[in-house]
Amino acid sequence: MSWVAVAVVGGAVIGGVASSYAANQQADAAKDSAQTVADTNFQMNQANIQAQESAARYAAEAEKYAAGKISEAQMYAAQQAAEADKYAADQLYKAQQEALKLQRNMWQKQEADFQPFLEGGQQGYNQLAYGIGLDGYQDAASGNLGGAGDLSRDFTLEDFNVDPGYQFRLSEGMKALDRSASSKGNLLSGSTLKGVQRFGQDLASQEYQAAYSRFRGDQAWKYNQLVGLSDTGMNAAANIGAAGQNYANNAANILTGTAGAVAASRQNAATLQGQYAVNAGNQLAGNAISGAQYQGNLGLQYAGINNQLASNTANAYANSQMAQANANASAYTGWGNAISSGINALGMYYGYNSGGGSTAQMNAAGW
Repeated sequence: MSWVAVAVVGGAVIGGVASSYAANQQADAAKDSAQTVADTNFQMNQANIQAQESAARYAAEAEKYAAGKISEAQMYAAQQAAEADKYAADQLYKAQQEALKLQRNMWQKQEADFQPFLEGGQQGYNQLAYGIGLDGYQDAASGNLGGAGDLSRDFTLEDFNVDPGYQFRLSEGMKALDRSASSKGNLLSGSTLKGVQRFGQDLASQEYQAAYSRFRGDQAWKYNQLVGLSDTGMNAAANIGAAGQNYANNAANILTGTAGAVAASRQNAATLQGQYAVNAGNQLAGNAISGAQYQGNLGLQYAGINNQLASNTANAYANSQMAQANANASAYTGWGNAISSGINALGMYYGYNSGGGSTAQMNAAGW
């Protein structure tokens, strides 16, 4: 083989090697570029996931914190409302206790005011009962009444004889008769004695009814006085009883009103606390649901981002592998072309040498 053939073959081989080397370098560069893209996408994916997870965690903590504060505020409002109702109930109870005390003082004053009338009426009734002869009232006897039953006993001759009117007229008539008989000088005569007897009988006949009427009138006057005094005591007792009943009614109304107001206040406080508790629970549940939904949405976003980044990474690796495969194919093709060129060159060289080709033909063929 001449130096020309060697040069031809060597040039073809060197060209193939250079082409293959260039293809390998291009494939490595494409692979490195795809690896860098994939690594960068992976790092970005991890950073994005961490940022999304931090955002979700902070959002959940913020929802939890907000729910806790809302619950605390609502419970505080419920407590304040309950305290206000309790304070109002206590103030109402104090006011009603003062009203009850005032009612009691008024009743006690009325009772004290009526007490003298009650005592006088009691004494009047005792004397009246003694005067008409009821048993058990001896201690109520009075010198003005006389004996027991004096107000209801019958009129007697003794009552007539001691009647002041009858005694006065009898005394005055006897004095007149005595003066008349003395002036005539027959003071102790029979006619004078008959006149005295007749005068006494006539006077007794005339004065008996008057004495009886005065006796009954005196009894009636004493009776009416005692009845009036007894009625005064009875009215005083009735007024005291009415005052006591009025006090009892007012006290019952006040106490009932107090109990009702306190019960209503307690019920209102319990209702408010229940409502605030329900509201707080609903708020907490709503915040929890919102947090869960938010985290769920972020999870969907993570999934979408991860899928996208994974797809980008896969595409980058695929492109890298494709670039490397293309570069390898180009290199192999270059090697094949180089080898084929070398073989063709050798064939042509030996063909020309064996067939007697001229130098001019070889030069024309490129040798």
